[in-house]
Amino acid sequence: MLNINTKNILIIKLRAIGDVVLMSPILENLRNHFPNVNIDCLVDANCSQILSHNPHISSIISFDKNSQSSLSIIKTIRNKKYDTVIDLFGNPRSAIITLLSGAKNKIGFNFRMRKYAYNIVVDAITKDAHNIETNLNVLRSLGIPITTSNPKVYLNNGVINKAANWLNSNNLTDKLLIGINVGGGWSTKKYLPSHYIKVIKNILNSVDAHFLILWGPREFDDAKLIADSDTKKCHLLPSTSILELSAFISKLNFMISNDSGPMHISAALGIKTLGIFGPTTPKNQGPFGEGNITIRKDELDCLECQLLKCPIGNICMTELDSLKVSDAFFKLSSLPKVN
Repeated sequence: MLNINTKNILIIKLRAIGDVVLMSPILENLRNHFPNVNIDCLVDANCSQILSHNPHISSIISFDKNSQSSLSIIKTIRNKKYDTVIDLFGNPRSAIITLLSGAKNKIGFNFRMRKYAYNIVVDAITKDAHNIETNLNVLRSLGIPITTSNPKVYLNNGVINKAANWLNSNNLTDKLLIGINVGGGWSTKKYLPSHYIKVIKNILNSVDAHFLILWGPREFDDAKLIADSDTKKCHLLPSTSILELSAFISKLNFMISNDSGPMHISAALGIKTLGIFGPTTPKNQGPFGEGNITIRKDELDCLECQLLKCPIGNICMTELDSLKVSDAFFKLSSLPKVN
């Protein structure tokens, strides 16, 4: 049970944008239970913007491992005198930061040797549980009631208006919009651009739709290849920040995406989302929420390998039939398919 006298809490969630999005229910539940407590977050620098308008946190500590040392972050945290640090990441770096934080309550999962960094150790729940439920189990273990499990992304009017203006200038305001997200943190999670082109053609055989092709810093060439396949129906988004990209996602009717941050952003914004999976686990990391679905090449026995490099040609992605993906889209959307 977390003491009701708790005043100053730090949540640690390093690494990817999707992980930070899936952590957001923790923030809302903590704020509901502790309306007057200071709640800060330590996240990687590239993830801080996705939390910048979250009303449930007090401040963000950004960690750039390329320019900051763990010692400098530990010094910052100790100076803030947190009484409670909750490590939701549980790797060696975050465990050491928690151990040396100076907090009275050092909370984390029972992961191997890292568990010795904490004086309150929480069991990670079953392997079939979604990552959100694993996070929320920390609060349950502390006696904090769960009032919501839904992830959320908060946008400001500036990015919403910027997306709306771009759509209006491209005559897309009243069109059926489907997002295609080519990105993924690992190359093994990426569905091929040539396959996405086939998926788009399959959908266009039945539906009058337009496709917004989403991309990040390392994905422009793949996104442009897809956009150039049908310049009347496929629209390459301009360069965006992650918050601006989220605003475009909020304007979609549907999203088709690799397992990635934008996939989780889409689900958190209430957009019906189809996640394409291979090396990662849909039960743990699929798009969260009612109506969202996933697709993968189920007949393979090497799925969920968690490998960043595949020794057999990444066949979970290269051999996933585009017709199977487009059929999954029609299941997701309930739009009529012409046989």
